[in-house]
Amino acid sequence: MALDIPAKFKGKTEYWATGGQILFRGEIDQTDPSEFLGPFFKTILAQAVESGLDAVEIDIRQLGFINSSGVKAFVVFLVGLLSLPTEKRFLVNFAINKEVTWHNAVVAPLRIMAPNFVRVN
Repeated sequence: MALDIPAKFKGKTEYWATGGQILFRGEIDQTDPSEFLGPFFKTILAQAVESGLDAVEIDIRQLGFINSSGVKAFVVFLVGLLSLPTEKRFLVNFAINKEVTWHNAVVAPLRIMAPNFVRVN
């Protein structure tokens, strides 16, 4: 088994997970996106551990905007990852659009937070 979360919509945000990919499209501009991203990321952690995945890709190339509360949801996801026993942790590869300057600006602090587990493609 791998990641399997059907597409969901919350405002202007579409998000889903399949295989080893987590995909976002639209904008994460809600006041408190942790209301829906928190449970989503908890399910990602559980499914990735259960499946024994050694890496997942978070594709934000189709994400047009993310506010600071959305970035915080990604931070909380990484805190959850880092709280797992070492043998259950996995790499997180961010697929970004390098022509969109804020993509790298959002991911750079996440790489600093978890340098052994966060990569950027």
